[in-house]
Amino acid sequence: MKHRWLAVLLTLGLLLGVLPAGAAGVSSANRVRSAVFRGSRVTVEYESEEDAILLAAAYTEDGRELTASGMVEVPATVSGRVKMGLTGELPEAFQLRVFLLGRDEPAPLAPAYSTTGYARNIEDLRETEADDFAAERVFSLSENSFAVIRQGVTVCRYQEGKNRLLRREDSTLRYAIAEADDRVKALEEGDLLALEYEPGELLVLRVETAEEGEDAVLLTGDTELEWADIFEAVRLEETVTDLHYDPAGRSDGVTMEQDAGGGFRFRFEDGGLQGEGRMELAGAVSFYSTMKELRAEMEFSTVWTGNVESSGAAEGEFCLGTFFCEPAAGLRFQVSPVVHWQTDGTMKAELRARRNAGVRWNGSSFEDLSCLPGQEDVWLAADAPGTVQWEVELCPEASLWQGTAVLRTKDRFGAESRMERGDPAHGCLVGTRKTHWETVAEGELLFCPWQTAQSELTRAEGEADTFYSVPGSDEGGWGCCPQDGAD
Repeated sequence: MKHRWLAVLLTLGLLLGVLPAGAAGVSSANRVRSAVFRGSRVTVEYESEEDAILLAAAYTEDGRELTASGMVEVPATVSGRVKMGLTGELPEAFQLRVFLLGRDEPAPLAPAYSTTGYARNIEDLRETEADDFAAERVFSLSENSFAVIRQGVTVCRYQEGKNRLLRREDSTLRYAIAEADDRVKALEEGDLLALEYEPGELLVLRVETAEEGEDAVLLTGDTELEWADIFEAVRLEETVTDLHYDPAGRSDGVTMEQDAGGGFRFRFEDGGLQGEGRMELAGAVSFYSTMKELRAEMEFSTVWTGNVESSGAAEGEFCLGTFFCEPAAGLRFQVSPVVHWQTDGTMKAELRARRNAGVRWNGSSFEDLSCLPGQEDVWLAADAPGTVQWEVELCPEASLWQGTAVLRTKDRFGAESRMERGDPAHGCLVGTRKTHWETVAEGELLFCPWQTAQSELTRAEGEADTFYSVPGSDEGGWGCCPQDGAD
């Protein structure tokens, strides 16, 4: 009977003031600290001096129509968390209000907690613009990309000389904020924070402890922080362009330069191998999230040309350094290719290769977006009998707000060609080539480094292909040499 009475109270009396947003004379020890919508469930954090009832109600964006509600009895506690289901239909954009009421007498024990929700599907978000949200809660990332902070989160935008991130320990979620403003100093356990400590860089956390030290406010984050705790919506869609180069990690014996076409030319020498090559790289990154789901996608393509010489059996692995770009505020794309060559004799080999690959997080698992290599995707031929192997390992990574959300993949792609003498009169070589590839996906999509999803997606080998090549000329192709055996 009590539950039915409360439901009637919600539908008929809330907007008329029966359950006010604030209540005079209530204890400061009673409060709803946060409410986060996920799917059709609400996770509520609260404090209460007595056994109570939590009542959640979702309304249309204008607050005039009740569309869904839920209710649960909770015990007295100084730090409680409970999940409740909502019955009804949620509109695309809605207001969520949570009330803490006495169990015996359903009067307000604390002011009502209010927040907004965005329950549109990801497909609808693609057509949504930043102007559709309240400007004070929007972070513009680029012309095409933006993030919307949930109502109820403390938002501190960048101010020069204020809220400096003095120390950062992501592994333990410990942070020191120097020159903290009053909003940071007032943070308490359970409060949610989105701090722009540098232009375009966000630190997000749910406060577990807050202490004011001699030179900074010391914050510890809650390890159970989730994406929907902070963000109402994120739409990020960017292309990988204007790559920069960082030589850190580059192997000894490798030199690199960028050419006018946007590609990178490199030379290498080590382990009995010397050669040169050129790489082109392009790609795209997207993150889409609502309070219902999160999807992330990364695609990339590379084109390789080059040659290698060996004076005998030789093997070498060459890290080319790191190529990176920052196409949106807070977003960094980077890749550090590692090239492997191996020969079993004295020879010079020529390479042409291309690879289109990628991964997608669909909200529950990874999908492989890689294209299966075709016959024309790798040409690897040597000018002498023997075997030559080439492989490149690419580990592209897209990181948003220095690891707040990460999508990475390890992609191996390579080939082996075995050369034999053809018709002595013609001087051609007959080759047998096999390709292989492997894709592994990994994501840190819920902020914390220990909340990681990983999946081996593809590991396969192509069918053996035959080809012919005439050393010292451009003559060559797939199948048998047309001159082989000719009079």
